[in-house]
Amino acid sequence: MNMNMNAFSSAALILCLTQPIAALAETLPHVRVVSPRTADLAQTVRVSGSVVARDLVQVHARQSGLRIEELLVEERDTVVAGQVLAVLDSADLMTAERRAAAGLEQATARVDTAEQETAIARIEVVLADSEASRAEELHAKNSFTTEALEQRRAARDRAVSQLRLAEAAYAAAVAAQGVARADLEAAREALDQTEIRAPVGGLILSRQAERGQPADALFQIAAEGAMELSGKVLQQDFLHLREGMSAQVTLPGQAPVQGRIRRLSGRVDPATRMGEVRIELLPGATAGAFAYADITIEQVEGLVLPMTSVVGGRVWIVRDGIVTAQSVARRPAIGDLVPVMGLSPDDLVVLHLEGFVTEGMQVAAVETAFLPEAHVGMATAAP
Repeated sequence: MNMNMNAFSSAALILCLTQPIAALAETLPHVRVVSPRTADLAQTVRVSGSVVARDLVQVHARQSGLRIEELLVEERDTVVAGQVLAVLDSADLMTAERRAAAGLEQATARVDTAEQETAIARIEVVLADSEASRAEELHAKNSFTTEALEQRRAARDRAVSQLRLAEAAYAAAVAAQGVARADLEAAREALDQTEIRAPVGGLILSRQAERGQPADALFQIAAEGAMELSGKVLQQDFLHLREGMSAQVTLPGQAPVQGRIRRLSGRVDPATRMGEVRIELLPGATAGAFAYADITIEQVEGLVLPMTSVVGGRVWIVRDGIVTAQSVARRPAIGDLVPVMGLSPDDLVVLHLEGFVTEGMQVAAVETAFLPEAHVGMATAAP
């Protein structure tokens, strides 16, 4: 009987003690809390800019003053090196080419004539020299008069003079033939230049002239069709980038694609404190289109909290029902999450810092789960 009475008394005592505690808990303000969660944090740099040709080739007419007679390609056509893109008016140049060809034909005929005359003059010299030599032999034997000998010698001198004149005429004819040949080659080259050919294979980005207009700047070609994103980033981000880094490139209306940093500018612009980044793209991107790329510069594992839990570099932690303020190291927010350092996964952090939550306040913590994505990107972007 005494044992039953003791048990009843103990139960009554416990009930009397717990009822005030439960009542107290019901009267305390309820505060929602969360615990920091682990996520893979990817710190990225965002590069925004325009799609440009990797190597832009300008195609100009090499003959000025001629009008366009025919255009054979359109913008976005793919061409090969040497392909005819346009044809210029060639009527006057064809006339000049025919005239030059006729001039070369006449010059060649004069060379042939001069060559024949030179050959005849050489024969005349040989004959005259033979006659003079024979006369000298006979004169030495007193079988030839001195007057006749002088005549033979004079004839030889005249033959030599005629040969020299013939040789000079031949040389002049050959020189004139060379000039005529050069004139014909120049005329043919000018005529050939009325066909505007692609200096490289690639993609026609722009056609800057129309039929009938004077020819000058005609086309722009993206060599090999290679396109890339050209953008600028702030100095503090630029210093973390390296050529060859992977980038995830997004063009409006298209799914992200992989790219690669091809080139970084050799310096940061001292006026803007920004550096240029060139990122390779797959073929098919439209020149001039806006695009952006995210480049991961650091991948670490860390704790994150909802943005509402961090104010001014501090969080409010509930320990044993008491609110305590604690400073934390934080990184830039990623969406509605904030990477933090200096906490543990077991800490209970106030989710929403309503005005009534103060340092040292006694509260009833209500745990709330949140599930950050496994991979979180921390992006910085140039303005």
